[in-house]
Amino acid sequence: MPKVMFFSDKTGVPLVVKALSRNFNKKLSFGIVRASSTDAVRQYGVKKFPTIVVVKSNQKKPNLYDKEMTYKAIFDYLNFFSEQ
Repeated sequence: MPKVMFFSDKTGVPLVVKALSRNFNKKLSFGIVRASSTDAVRQYGVKKFPTIVVVKSNQKKPNLYDKEMTYKAIFDYLNFFSEQ
């Protein structure tokens, strides 16, 4: 199952992440990574917040989402991974 990591410098869980995780239940695994987790931020090359990274078990290179941060745009991007 692909893992979706939402890198954030804010507290709490953003509403968009809650909605997406419900829509992709049992297809994608979601997690929040805080900016204070410097090892993970460095490992995945995150430069700005918020950032979304998708990691698939059969790929070495993570997929970095760099488009607009709207629900529809993120949903369309993640839908590709949920169908594989």
